[in-house]
Amino acid sequence: MGHFAEVPCQLLPDWRSYHDRLSANIGGGAYPRELAHAAEARLYRVRKLGFDGEFATVSEALAQWSADKQCDGAPRCAIIDILDSATYQEAPQIVLGEGEHLQLRAANLASPVLRMGDDGSGVHEQIRIAGAAGSRLTLDGVQVAGGGIAVDAAGLIVTLRHCTLVPGWEQQGARRAPWRAKPSITLRAAGGSLRVDHCIVGPIRVDAGADLTLEVGDSIIDAGHDMGLAVADAQHGPAQVTATIVRSTVIGLAQVAQLALAENAIFLGPLLVARRAAGSLRFCYLAPGSRTPHWR
Repeated sequence: MGHFAEVPCQLLPDWRSYHDRLSANIGGGAYPRELAHAAEARLYRVRKLGFDGEFATVSEALAQWSADKQCDGAPRCAIIDILDSATYQEAPQIVLGEGEHLQLRAANLASPVLRMGDDGSGVHEQIRIAGAAGSRLTLDGVQVAGGGIAVDAAGLIVTLRHCTLVPGWEQQGARRAPWRAKPSITLRAAGGSLRVDHCIVGPIRVDAGADLTLEVGDSIIDAGHDMGLAVADAQHGPAQVTATIVRSTVIGLAQVAQLALAENAIFLGPLLVARRAAGSLRFCYLAPGSRTPHWR
């Protein structure tokens, strides 16, 4: 038998209905969200059928920020604000310099989709993120489909907030879970952190050699099946992360090097922790076969 404690029922996964999330206020959706940004940030507005001064794609806004930094010393902090709920057929490539901060977000009550495709050979596009020490990227209020996110930056802090990274990459046929869902997030560099807040995402993969901090709160990680790989390294072993998972549901096997804290969480596949001398669990459900630090 697994271990059980009371956990908010709205976090139980119903992955057949990613469009019906408004009552839970998680994932990318047209519900009210608090938006905040630094006063010195430069704002770039995106709308598919835009007015003067707006950009038709996220990639155009990124290119303009890059040009502005070269020409007029634009702030190292920028916001790309998507104003509508349109589908954008693009895979933005994001490169951040040392100390730069980019917030790519949906406007309040908007629900835009970034949809990627393949080149005809079956190789899917990805949103690729590169950065330098002290750089930060926040993705807020958007849905990502057709591909995943790849992070190749040492020391970069990535925050996903109120986003849906569609598990398996596609919403079509979502009434049947894939046996082995494709990763939503691939992390390929050491020394940074990934924060997942009020999100629905698919599997997370961490390349061997990376040493990262993973923080998950009020979210769902969905590997498509209880025995799918929800969190692991590229070789299906323990991800080299120190993880904190609170008020969340994990569907599938979660393998981590170290667990700082698991609290008010449901693990519907085994939770396997490599280093169990430190860390704690409180008020969680653990699937049979889990190997964890002591309960506190």
